[in-house]
Amino acid sequence: MLSVRTNNDIEGWHHALNRRAAGRCGLPFYLLVSLLHNEARLVSLHIRLVSERKLKRIQRAVYRQLQRRLFELWEAFNKREKSLKQLLKGCANINGPEKYEPSSLRGFIASFERYLKKKNYGHSIIKDLQFEKTRKALSSKQKDLKRKGKGNKPNASVAISEDDIQVLYEKKLLGTERPEALLNTLWLNNTTQFGLRGCKEHRDICWGDVKLKKTSTGVEFLEYGERQTKTRLGDDTNDVRPIAPKMFSLPNSDRCPVLTYKVFAEKRPTQMNFDEAPFYLAVNNIKTDSFDKKPWFKQSPVGVNKLNSIMKVMSEKAELNKPRLKNHSGRKTMMQTLVNEEIPPTDIIQLSGHRNLQSVNNYATVSEKQQMKMSRTLSAFTTGIESSCGSSSENNKMLVSQQRTEHTVTSSTCGQQQALQIFAGATISGGNIHVSINTLNKSPILPTSPKPKYQRYKRLLSSDSESD
Repeated sequence: MLSVRTNNDIEGWHHALNRRAAGRCGLPFYLLVSLLHNEARLVSLHIRLVSERKLKRIQRAVYRQLQRRLFELWEAFNKREKSLKQLLKGCANINGPEKYEPSSLRGFIASFERYLKKKNYGHSIIKDLQFEKTRKALSSKQKDLKRKGKGNKPNASVAISEDDIQVLYEKKLLGTERPEALLNTLWLNNTTQFGLRGCKEHRDICWGDVKLKKTSTGVEFLEYGERQTKTRLGDDTNDVRPIAPKMFSLPNSDRCPVLTYKVFAEKRPTQMNFDEAPFYLAVNNIKTDSFDKKPWFKQSPVGVNKLNSIMKVMSEKAELNKPRLKNHSGRKTMMQTLVNEEIPPTDIIQLSGHRNLQSVNNYATVSEKQQMKMSRTLSAFTTGIESSCGSSSENNKMLVSQQRTEHTVTSSTCGQQQALQIFAGATISGGNIHVSINTLNKSPILPTSPKPKYQRYKRLLSSDSESD
């Protein structure tokens, strides 16, 4: 049994080769041949060092512990101390008992379904009768996990609040003053206003996909040309977005997204300004006093791991204490903000790229501030203590009642003046005149006479039947 379970060694060699190439994108062929030739000269040396156990691989402590548990289970199985069933059960619980969520089990089945479909398997695990027992076992296991408190999505991402954004700007993790903050701001703007997903779509975006344009009135905006996405793979030429996502400028604001783009265009290397160049570039680790002297970014794209954890790293550095802030939080913030502002779902999916209106309803969740307001309202009722929300509502009621009273008094005064103006300039002589003024703008109540009483008479009809 070998301890190599991933291709991390090859990835490490590839990263080292990339560093020796100075991170250049579009490396000329003669430079690539020279680098590979130098690597080939070291192969024999590496083989000898590994055979003499002088060159060892670096492995993290977490993976060493997992390897140790796997080896212990395998050795016990070889010594006939554990059966095959016990070996498989031990491997399944190697991360601890019951670590899986009900949705994870459903994801396993879906992965098997995709794999079998790709291999042209003749049956479906999800639909066909041959796998009915599998579906029943899955349903039973999901119910059992739910009874144990699983299935509440404890790791689901949450939306970014306005307070979080303010803290990130205050701690200079967002803005245009530092290279890292500039990269973070670009990522956040592209996620929330272009609707880019996770990591892959950010990784695939190129410099030429975002164009700076102006409206007929001179307002600047950025327009995004979409590439292959999760819902639009390109096999259907008619399946395209009805509109190109746009990001408009904010006049007189230092947080303007168009201004951020212009600063990034100025700071990125001129060699990386062609259309097929990667949009996000790796940050140069330079000191603050060298910002005006050295370039902010390298001539190489940002790594996948960096893009995949950019929101999580921002949250940890700002000490927001929100482990559920992830890359998907940016997209969730966009959707929840538009839903709360009562933007029609048919308009939202044109920006987000969804194909189903039901997907919009999944983002209509209550925010933390709304939960606080509801909780304090209910606490004020159950405890008898007025909360700040309750007092404000009472003040609003009193203000409305006062406005209604003032309106009634004003209308009655106007009614009296209009009634008296009827006799303005008139000459009346002799007789008694009685005038009644309706000051409440209501119809007068007239005396009603009692209703007359009617008596009913029965009509007797003669029957032609002989039996009567």
